[in-house]
Formats: sequence, C-alpha cells, structure tokens
Amino acid sequence: VTVVVVAILLVVGVPSLQSFLGSEQVTANSNLFSSSIALARSEAAKRSTAVQVCASTDQTTCGDENDWDMGWIVQVVATSEVIRVVEPEGTITVSTNNSAVVVSLDGVVRDDTGALFSIANTFQFCNVNTPELESVFLTINPLGAVASTRSVSACA
Repeated sequence: VTVVVVAILLVVGVPSLQSFLGSEQVTANSNLFSSSIALARSEAAKRSTAVQVCASTDQTTCGDENDWDMGWIVQVVATSEVIRVVEPEGTITVSTNNSAVVVSLDGVVRDDTGALFSIANTFQFCNVNTPELESVFLTINPLGAVASTRSVSACA
C-alpha cells in the first residue's frame, strides 16, 4: 500500500515540480536581464558614455546575431570594456529581433540599428524543457524602463 501511495505521489508531483522549476528559471533569467538593463543605464550615466547590453556567445564580445540563449554582456561601447557577464540559469531561449540594447549617456535606449526602442522591441524568455508553459515578455521603453508581462504562449 505504501509503495502505491508513493508511486501516485511521484506521478502527480514530478511533472508539477518540473513545471515549477521551469517557470522559476524563466523568471530568474528575465530578472537577470532587467538588472543588466538597469546596470547599463547606471553605468552610462556614471561614465558619461554609451553602454550596451548585447548577446554574446563567448562572454567577451558582442555577437552579430540575436543569440541571447548563450548569455549576454554589459559593455562600454567606446572601449569594449566588459562590465558584467551574464550566463543564463538553466536551459532557456530568448526570442527577439535585437542583438543589442544601447543606452546613451543621456539615458535614451536604442536598438542595435540606432532606432529608439518601442513596443516592437520585445524579449521573450522561455524554458527549453517546458516551451508550452508560461513565458515572460520584457519590453523596454526609450527611457530604459523595463515592463514585464507573463503569458501562456508557445516559445517563438
């Protein structure tokens, strides 16, 4: 009887635990990204120069592609000095059409083409192991404020 009860608890509990852990990884990584934007804003003001958050596969240079899944760096644009390296926790995907978020010394946020950030510049964070579950969408306005929304939608 005890074995049956334990088996039932495992059958019910393990998928719920996996969903919970997947959701927590998505939240943790979206929070890491938000704090990276805040750091870039702070450093741009402190250093009086542009600072960017950019996708990086080697954690030392900005990539030319939108491959945020491997991590990102906070970097001074003029000198390429890396201020912070962020490696995602767990197995996540980040979907966006940007390879960098550039904060100018006056605090204005632009994309990698130099255009002001708008609602179209969204970052979607998903867990690779549970892509059908809740995603976190981050939108950055031109002044660098980050808005977070949750949605049950498939990863892009």
